[in-house]
Amino acid sequence: HGTECAIMASGYRYGVAKRARIYSLKAFDSSKSGTFSAILGAYQAVIDHNNSSHSNYKGDNRRAIINASFGAGTVCRSENIVIVRSAGNGFDSALDLFLGPMQAKFAAGARTAGPQDLRFNNVDFDQPKISVGATEYNDTYADFSNYGNSVDIVAPGVRVECPTYDWTTTTNYLDTWSSWYQNIGGTSFSTPIVAGILA
Repeated sequence: HGTECAIMASGYRYGVAKRARIYSLKAFDSSKSGTFSAILGAYQAVIDHNNSSHSNYKGDNRRAIINASFGAGTVCRSENIVIVRSAGNGFDSALDLFLGPMQAKFAAGARTAGPQDLRFNNVDFDQPKISVGATEYNDTYADFSNYGNSVDIVAPGVRVECPTYDWTTTTNYLDTWSSWYQNIGGTSFSTPIVAGILA
């Protein structure tokens, strides 16, 4: 998941911002399980990297962009960081059946973005974050993408072609064999496209 997101943002062939610097921060384990404290730790690493008085300072004052394809998080505006987060891929029932997309602004602070609306977005409004939904190849909303007035922008999120990497061998990034590409989808992969455009 993280590798595909990095490729969409700034990959050699398929990335949007091919000259951007990518820093990988681990917030989830191999079973895709993570804690809020691990996410906050990753965000803190970005804040430290962006702080000229910190030992891990990156060396310039350009705004940092966090691609949060898992949807969570807000960083204070004073940190000079923008969070690009996924709007989400609908919701499931208690029986784990897909029930479809929903308005993204359904709970305070949950995958929200944009201005204060005095209904749901009263917690982290007007923050430097962008919530990204997914579109089909014909520029209509993807049938799974959350939507609504807290989704700031949409980007391709269905049948997005991405290189795949065989971790058991050494795959040369210059090779173009079609068997080494896959179609991926979800707001998780719309999000790094927008992050790449910002970079």
